[in-house]
Amino acid sequence: MYSIPVMGTWGDEPWDNDAGADWFATFFRGIDVDERIEFALDSDDFQEVRAACYVLAVLGRVYVWPGDFSRLARSLEKAIALLKSAEDEDYEDIKEQISKERRALEERRMSIHD
Repeated sequence: MYSIPVMGTWGDEPWDNDAGADWFATFFRGIDVDERIEFALDSDDFQEVRAACYVLAVLGRVYVWPGDFSRLARSLEKAIALLKSAEDEDYEDIKEQISKERRALEERRMSIHD
């Protein structure tokens, strides 16, 4: 049985506590996530772009993202623009999913204070 401490806890998400936030920092040690995301967003392969967008949507949050928050904000904005552009392209079979992914990025962007 796990005990959940009250001190060092500021929310109910897995990263909203000292131990969880520290775990994410350790997990990402040695990985330049900002660089990897920027590289993927510049890819000519749309599926690689979508994979990077997923990482941004899921991990692009305070106490999880190990990179620079201003770079994170710029990456989120770029990812949103890329998905919005893709919604106007020939991706009819996945257009609804792309829209859902874009909305998730927009929500994540609103939660980042740069």
